Amino acid sequence: MAELSLPALKAFWPADVKVNTRNWINANLNDGGLTDTRLKLRLTGPSMKDIDATEARLTSQLHGVTVQYMKGMPKVEGTDGLMTIGAKDVTIDVTAGHVPDAIGKGLRVPSGKVRLYNLGSSAERANIKLKIAGGFGDVMRLIDNPPLGYAKSVGLDANRAAGDADVDLTLDFPLVNDLRLDALKLAVAAKVNGVGIPEVAFGLPLSDGRMAVTLDRDGMDVAGTAALGGIQTAVKWRENFSEKGGRDFRSRYELDPVVDNAQRPLVGLGVMPFIPPYIDGAVPAHVIYTVRRDATRTLDADIDLTAPAMAIPELGWRKAPGTDARARVSATFLKDRLDAVPSFHVISGDDLDISGALEFGENGKMRLLSIKPSVVGETRLSGAVTTDEAGAYTIDVAGAAFNSTYFWKELSRDDTRGKAPEGGEKTPATPMTIRANFDRMWLTKDGDFRDVKLAFARDTTGIQEIDFSSKVDGDTPFTFKLTPADGKRGFKGSSASGGSVVRAIGLFGDIVGGQLEIDGEFAPDGAIKGTAEIQQFKLVEAPLLARLLSVASLTGIVDELSGKGISFKTLRVPFSYANATLSIKDGEMFGSSLGLTGEGTYNFSSSNMNFDGTLIPAYALNSALNSIPLLGAVLSGGDKGGGIFAATYSYRGPVATAQPSVNPLAALTPGFLRHIFDIFKPAAPQEARTPEKAVEEAPKAKE
Repeated sequence: MAELSLPALKAFWPADVKVNTRNWINANLNDGGLTDTRLKLRLTGPSMKDIDATEARLTSQLHGVTVQYMKGMPKVEGTDGLMTIGAKDVTIDVTAGHVPDAIGKGLRVPSGKVRLYNLGSSAERANIKLKIAGGFGDVMRLIDNPPLGYAKSVGLDANRAAGDADVDLTLDFPLVNDLRLDALKLAVAAKVNGVGIPEVAFGLPLSDGRMAVTLDRDGMDVAGTAALGGIQTAVKWRENFSEKGGRDFRSRYELDPVVDNAQRPLVGLGVMPFIPPYIDGAVPAHVIYTVRRDATRTLDADIDLTAPAMAIPELGWRKAPGTDARARVSATFLKDRLDAVPSFHVISGDDLDISGALEFGENGKMRLLSIKPSVVGETRLSGAVTTDEAGAYTIDVAGAAFNSTYFWKELSRDDTRGKAPEGGEKTPATPMTIRANFDRMWLTKDGDFRDVKLAFARDTTGIQEIDFSSKVDGDTPFTFKLTPADGKRGFKGSSASGGSVVRAIGLFGDIVGGQLEIDGEFAPDGAIKGTAEIQQFKLVEAPLLARLLSVASLTGIVDELSGKGISFKTLRVPFSYANATLSIKDGEMFGSSLGLTGEGTYNFSSSNMNFDGTLIPAYALNSALNSIPLLGAVLSGGDKGGGIFAATYSYRGPVATAQPSVNPLAALTPGFLRHIFDIFKPAAPQEARTPEKAVEEAPKAKE
């Protein structure tokens, strides 16, 4: 038969021959026509009344036919192919067709097969395999049609999806009027390029995707590469449509990104300790991000921290880029906000092994950091750091060893806060409470404190409480307390081994023994003023003093200093401290062999000293002459602490290399003549005149 329309085929088909086949053709094939139609029919039976088609085979070339392969799904239009109708099955081998789309360009169907089988039995079924090509969004809209709805089930807005797709779609279902979804077998296999999906994870878009997608009724698997919010990564994505088989999660993303400083906030890691200086640089990681059915989200990451620089400035630990380091982190999110890090573990060489957990508040700021027994450089500690809604910190720590040098430096960065800078507004200090217990704590390598117990409190205006107790030089106690009273913040400290205390706090290590008493006050502007006094001690080695005595040609005393040391009765230092600078006025140190006075400054940041004073040999004899009424005052020039015979000195420059200068004309000269020779004092070194300094000096020049 050269040409036969579908209406004609339906009209010519005997009503009582292969009823189900005829009914399916009537309901699902429309439009177009048939060519080269061939029919082979064998009828048998004992009588015309009981005749039956024992063999029936019809073949026909379809062109322009509309095929409805499943109720609710868009039809394949303009279908070309070969239709074969057998005794118990109908097959359409599709060679061309297209599926229209209401928004996009629609989908091409270059090939496929529609097969109805088991016809005439109680288990009639349809099996449909279509190759589909077109836009990724068009494909997603196709499988989002009822009764499937798969795009919505993965939270995907198909209307906003971009890219190109080649898809193999397979459907297998019973030929019944009321098809239940659980009776449908579905399989989708696709290759997609240039995929764009908005708001995949963390509210970030996925772009530039090159992926393979497989989908069935239970779930979807995606594998390939893409950019998540601009972060290039390999992607494995599993989406579960049902809870069958104990699948307790809805979505799981397995990623291998390299995330730099600017990108970490995009994935909820824009808080300490994921930001500089703690981690500074691009970080490769293997990440598993899971969205559970109760909407909770978890992240598990294996992180390679070798490439970036790292630091824990509070504990003085640093790692240069390229030094091996690794971490494991587990985190939980509420929506896309970081809620907690139930566990983290970071290792780098032998000097970093730290583990613990973190919790975050609704504002995204850290609320709790708990630290398990950990190693950070020379420090061995465990404890917890908490913050309240106002941003105040509470630190509870304990351990075998604490290198506190860097911690106190970091803490002192805002010790001067509360004082308004010139022309600026007052900046409050960060409120902080510290409770610490350490077997050993030190500020320098030369000495340490043992059995340390510390209570420390600071509010927005400055330090309000210090209660420090420890042992130095074996079992000698050292205590230091600051307690507010009557609007003032006074402090006191004492120890029977003053030299050990001075050495432990990092000033110098040349004093041996001595009863130390410290008395002072914290000023409202953050400065410290007070007096430190040590009684009955020895000075041994003392390179600074040795250089001074050598220049003064007091070689005998130098020999004594480098031997058993020089005994002193008293060291009294009235001091003030602000902006990392220690200032001393009217300082004095004296014993039977030697006496010194001094005043000046020492800057802890630059290690520069700038001191002037008086050197008094044979101090006991000089003091005896000085005590003679009237004559002693005239001979000494009226200087407090001065002697009859003395030399003036100055000490300026870096403390490690500074060379003293002694006035040669004043040496061993009666004190009342000493100030005549002040013209020979070297001038103090001038500071480098920066543009900022010039701006500061300009108003003073006008005055």
